[in-house]
Amino acid sequence: GAVEIEQLTDFYPPTPTLCLVPGCSCLEDNSTSLVNVICSCQNKQVLKIGLLSRVSDSSQPPENTGSLLVENCHHVELYSRLVNHMKNIQNITIRNSHTVVIHPKLYEAKGAAPGSGSAHNIELTNIHRLQVKRYSF
Repeated sequence: GAVEIEQLTDFYPPTPTLCLVPGCSCLEDNSTSLVNVICSCQNKQVLKIGLLSRVSDSSQPPENTGSLLVENCHHVELYSRLVNHMKNIQNITIRNSHTVVIHPKLYEAKGAAPGSGSAHNIELTNIHRLQVKRYSF
C-alpha cells in the first residue's frame, strides 16, 4: 500500500498569527502556561481577531490565551467563536479605539466543552463607535 507521511505541522503548531501582527506581543506566564496577548496599534491600524478557519483575513490568537489586551486601534473586530478557541481566557480588554465590532456568537455553546466559555471580564473603555451585533454574547 501507499506510505503516508505525517506533516510536520502535527508536531509544531504554527505560530498564532495574532502574535506576528506588528504591535502585538504574546508573553507566556510560566506559572500558569497561559499567554498574555497585548496589541498596541500604531497609526490607523485595523485589527481583525478571529479564527483563520472561518475568517481568512483575520489574526488568530493562541489557544492558551489567558488575557487579551487591545489598545489604540483605529478599528477592531472580534469574530465568532473566539471564546471557544481561547478556552482559558480570563480577561478581554479593548480600550482607546475608534471603532469596535463584536460579531455574533463570540462564544457558541453548540459543540463546546461543558464549562468552557467563561471569560471573567470583558472590558471596553473609551471606544468611539461600538457595534455589538445581535447574539454576540
